[in-house]
Amino acid sequence: MTVTYRDVASTTGTDASAEGTLPAGVQNGDIMLAFLSHSVASATMTTPATGWDLLISDPNPNDFSCLCYKRVFQTGDGNPTWTWSGAGNWTVDIIAYSDQDTTTPIDASGGNQELADDNILPTPSLTPSVVGCMLVVYGIVDATGG
Repeated sequence: MTVTYRDVASTTGTDASAEGTLPAGVQNGDIMLAFLSHSVASATMTTPATGWDLLISDPNPNDFSCLCYKRVFQTGDGNPTWTWSGAGNWTVDIIAYSDQDTTTPIDASGGNQELADDNILPTPSLTPSVVGCMLVVYGIVDATGG
């Protein structure tokens, strides 16, 4: 089975309610990954979107908060909304893939954030444990351009 990129949808805002948009063409059984970031380092997720599972939460106390959620799309799913602990600049990027084996867990153990002054995002050492796996790398910068 070959995993195929379906599409990505991005939204931004400044309040505490982060409304995501489902990618175009998403179909039953597609795996969706939602990457959320918030400009306030102390921001926490108070209410996750219904049906979305947290993969990794990596707040950087020197910069901003970043989280990753996953969901397998089901007919009838609407645009998800997450609620942050406070207002600030936020982004929600939802990426959809088709033909992903949804019974195989997603390994998010390589997630990390680098300080803004590093300007480098190193990839972790990876040893795939399944055939046909994919690597998703997500990078963001804060408003200072770090």
